[in-house]
Amino acid sequence: MKRILSLLILPLLLCVACEDAENEAENQLCTSEIEAMNAASEALENAEGVAEIAAAIITACESIDATIQCMSESSLFTQEDVDEVQARYDEICGG
Repeated sequence: MKRILSLLILPLLLCVACEDAENEAENQLCTSEIEAMNAASEALENAEGVAEIAAAIITACESIDATIQCMSESSLFTQEDVDEVQARYDEICGG
């Protein structure tokens, strides 16, 4: 009975480990942060009126900041990559 139970648990553990590896890879790529940054940048470009532009700037600054943080912690991005996004942040958000 213990062997059968072990055989049932082992594939489940492997499945969970694979999901963790996929999530880690996704986190290192900063996919969700970059998508949010791109969406916020697009919203900023399409904003009309002072209130809408101000809200879009705040959202863009927050999403770019989150992207910079993620990229800085990831081993997949170079310092040059981070500096490029930081320059975009400084341009939009005033450094």
